[in-house]
Parts: sequence; structure tokens; C-alpha cells
Amino acid sequence: MGILKDICQDIFSVKNKYVGDFKFKIVRILGLKLSKSLGYQTKGKNNKIYINENSVRKELKKCIYGLRINIKGDNNEVIINAPYKFNNCSITIEGNNSSIFISSDVDLRNTCFVSYNCSKIFIGQAVTINGANIYCASDNSCIKLGDDCMLSWGIHIISGDFHNITAPEDGEIINRGKFCEIGKHVWIGHDASICKNVRIADNSIIGAHAVVTKSFSEKNSVIAGNPAKIVKQGVEWLSCLLYTSPS
Repeated sequence: MGILKDICQDIFSVKNKYVGDFKFKIVRILGLKLSKSLGYQTKGKNNKIYINENSVRKELKKCIYGLRINIKGDNNEVIINAPYKFNNCSITIEGNNSSIFISSDVDLRNTCFVSYNCSKIFIGQAVTINGANIYCASDNSCIKLGDDCMLSWGIHIISGDFHNITAPEDGEIINRGKFCEIGKHVWIGHDASICKNVRIADNSIIGAHAVVTKSFSEKNSVIAGNPAKIVKQGVEWLSCLLYTSPS
């Protein structure tokens, strides 16, 4: 069993997005003990991973297909609500006292969640993501994604700048990140970036390649450009694919 485990770890070390599904198929075949060591890892004290299913909360005992979890720190919590779909996703917590909450009926693909000290990530119900990096990049910050949001690919949602910028006079940090909040039923186009300390109103559309650096409180708006601005108002959007009737 020890030799087999070493061989599998060598296979899994390949950094290729196409390895993900194969990895979890093999993990399932090898059984619970190996699944636990490869599907999720925790280093620290009092870290909890829960699954809520049929109004019952259970601590995670085996890996979730399509999701990798890695926690380094103390007193962190991940809560995932069934039903869910994951494909090539990861959750990473590096620090203490952070939480990640994922609501039910989500369909998440090629998505990376990262949280540091005393931070929170909340993903609403029926959210679909085709590819996003969601970073609580500042301590004590929060990212919230409302119900029924639809995200394309190549998206970045970041609650901080990763590095401090200080005033030369007194060394005060002038770029603190506190939050990033996306309302309900928001469609975010591919390669868009949502920056720190930004709130987006419900029923909005964020255009492809947009860089959103300030808040927009106007609902039913199209927000686009770099830096982003409102380019149209009074719109609604549907999650179904565009269909044109044949002539």
C-alpha cells in the first residue's frame, strides 16, 4: 500500500487541469484513507470542514469529487451545502479564524478560493462559475457573491492588493482592503476584475475585460470599461443561452 501511495502521489503532482478529474476517480477507487490524505489536508488546530445535507450538518470524512481543500492555520471553517457540483476547484486557507461558506445548488468550475487571517468568503445559492480566482487578499476582509450570479472565465475578485502601500510621512497603510460584495443575479463577463472595497448592485452586468475599482449602487445596469463605468441602464438578463429562431 505504501508503494502504491507513492506512485499515485507522483501521478497527482503533475500540474495539469486535465489531471483533476482522473485524480479523484483514482482516489475513489483507492478508498477512504488515501482519499482523506489527498482530497483535503489540514495543518493546525480546530479546523473544521462541514457538509450540510438534508438539514443535517456532518463533518467531512472523505474528499469531494472535483474539489481540493488545503488549510494551514487554526480555528478555520469551511461549510458546503448540498447539492453542489465542483470541477477542478480548490479552497486554500492560510491563517487563522477564517471561514468559507458555499450555498447549495452551485456549479463551480476551474475556481480557486483563497483566504487569509480572519477573513470570510460567502458564495450564494445557485451560483455558476466557469473560471474565477476569488481572493480574500487582506486580513479581516470579506468577499460576498449573491444568489443566482453567473460568472464567465478568467475572472478575478480580490478584496485587497496583497502588498501594503504606505504614506511616506508616517508609514500609514493607505490601501487597506475590507470587502468586495457582488449583489444577486449579477452576470460577470470573461476576464473581468472586481477590486477591493467595491459593491455591485443586484441585476447588474459586468462587461468582458472590465476593471471595476469603485462601487455601483444602480441596479439593472451594464458596467464596462477600464476603469469601469455605467454604459447602459434599465436592463434585465436571462441565464439561458441566446437562441435565434431559424428563418
